[in-house]
Amino acid sequence: MPETELEHLRRQTLAYQLAADDMGQAMAAAMALRDEEDDRNLMLALECAIAVCYMRAFTKSTLMTVPQKFVPAMSRGYSEQEVALHQWFREHRDSAYAHTDKDSGRIAAVLPLENGSGGVGWSLGWEPFPREWINPAIKLFLRQRELFRAKALELEAKIKAFGQRSGSAD
Repeated sequence: MPETELEHLRRQTLAYQLAADDMGQAMAAAMALRDEEDDRNLMLALECAIAVCYMRAFTKSTLMTVPQKFVPAMSRGYSEQEVALHQWFREHRDSAYAHTDKDSGRIAAVLPLENGSGGVGWSLGWEPFPREWINPAIKLFLRQRELFRAKALELEAKIKAFGQRSGSAD
């Protein structure tokens, strides 16, 4: 059965509300990363959370794919840095964070211990998210969250108007 206009509006507003929440999660992870300096596993996990949460809003889903007008572009008033950040997250989400490609920037090696015991150690590394990009990324996430919230409120108003036309919102 085809989706009704009201169902369509409800699905869209949910998608925008969840996209706004994704931006909040990306911000939280970025703020935690900004404060972490020692724990490699935690830093990598936070980077993963940032990339996946941010890009979740822009990847295809069964709920809705966000329209292109929400993708940062200089023609839409975004800065060159914001566009570059979006592109970085798009590329790295797929190659390094949600999946592991050979060009992910992650490395691993088993090395013999130098103490002559015959034991081995692990050498692990990755290409970290540049620290100087954390604050600009947080600003981008905040901007995107406000845009998604505004769109959700616009759709909520349409749902309310729809309910007034039909006698109820259900």
